[in-house]
Amino acid sequence: MQKRFTILAAAVLAVGGFGLVNTQFAFADDNAAQKAGDAVRNATDTVRDAAADAKVAAEAHGPSAALPAGIEQTNKDDSNAIRSALAGTVDAAINKDLHAVVGYFVDADRDRTAKPAKAESKDATLAGRMTQFQNDWKQKYGQKFEVNYKVAFGPQVNGLTIAQGEITNPTLLSNWPVENKAGAAPDTTTPDARRDPNVKPRESKLQKGRKVAIVTFPAEFGLSETNVSLIHEITGWRIDVPDNIDAQRLHDNLLNHLTMADQAKDQWPADVNDAYRLVAHHVFMGIYDVNPTDRDIPAATPTLTPAK
Repeated sequence: MQKRFTILAAAVLAVGGFGLVNTQFAFADDNAAQKAGDAVRNATDTVRDAAADAKVAAEAHGPSAALPAGIEQTNKDDSNAIRSALAGTVDAAINKDLHAVVGYFVDADRDRTAKPAKAESKDATLAGRMTQFQNDWKQKYGQKFEVNYKVAFGPQVNGLTIAQGEITNPTLLSNWPVENKAGAAPDTTTPDARRDPNVKPRESKLQKGRKVAIVTFPAEFGLSETNVSLIHEITGWRIDVPDNIDAQRLHDNLLNHLTMADQAKDQWPADVNDAYRLVAHHVFMGIYDVNPTDRDIPAATPTLTPAK
């Protein structure tokens, strides 16, 4: 009897042991499944958070400037070098002369305008305006005019965009340099009529694979939205301007815009970096022959009166 009970007890324990082992395996499987599920949920949350951050950044800085047909966006970021080229151009327009400004143009534009720009740089009226501007700037802000491009043109500036791309199909590039519609003088001359036979044709610069960029200054300070087209050369990023902008027109435009800006010095922003951007906006409107009075200016924006 005792032996039969012992055998029965052993059998019960054996069955119970198998049940315990099976329960442990089931519990382990449940833990593995839960951990896998947690990992998937965490990864999903990370992706969702990254997408949300990207959306917030995009909304904060505005949409990227559109690239024309024939250019594809590139992921390589050269924005600091582009900002530096912008700052160099603006500094030249305030602290140097017209010849120094065209030194920041693409080689075809430099070749076309450098010699006459050097002659125009001797004009006492423009030189005097630059000197007056420098003095007024120092009196207002207590510092020499010298753009801090990482701040004045930085990624934190709402609405200022830099679109970088690479030419993939030069035959589609009908809108280059990118048009500035507000007040821009139309280029009515034909390419053959305006091309200097001693200067390399512009089309040679618009080759497949060449890096280009478009910087958009948003409509602010009572000024029109302005696009700046750049091409990357061996020496770095350079400003590309329409072929109908000659040294005389560039001289007159810069004189007019610097006069407008300087006469409105009482309206200059309190923040010096905002003021740098205001002056830069004027300079590039002058380079691209854009008239600031040819658009509907928002009532909330201070209006700058054109020079008499």
